[in-house]
Amino acid sequence: MSIQHSERLFQWPLQKVVLQGYSVRLIPVDYSHLDQLSRWSGEEAIWRYMTFAYLASRNELQTWIGSAMNANERGTELNFAIIDEVSQLAVGTTSFYRVVPEHKRLELGKTWLGAPYRRTRINTAAKYLMLNHAFEMILANRVELS
Repeated sequence: MSIQHSERLFQWPLQKVVLQGYSVRLIPVDYSHLDQLSRWSGEEAIWRYMTFAYLASRNELQTWIGSAMNANERGTELNFAIIDEVSQLAVGTTSFYRVVPEHKRLELGKTWLGAPYRRTRINTAAKYLMLNHAFEMILANRVELS
């Protein structure tokens, strides 16, 4: 007997996963990404309009990664390092967060990229992978971009 899409439950807590395609890999962020991410996060312009954090110093980034790892372990968020498969570098982060299981909704955001990777295929590919995962695997009814 096959399970109909409508019978499947919204994934809660969220399950850690690696999303890959279109020369981009989204990996649950951890301290192994700190050196590569800190190369880009020092750009003040990234944080001008961000509301979730200010990660311009290595210490601030390290603290945020610890919090992100904790949320990933609890399944309350999925915080990813964005890996450019061409350069094999962690070039930014992105997240599923503000999850409301009873409404089957979540937000996709907290995204930032180093300057050389902005306005490239990287963010488009990352968003496609995340939207596909949110609707097909998490079974969200609504995904908000922030």
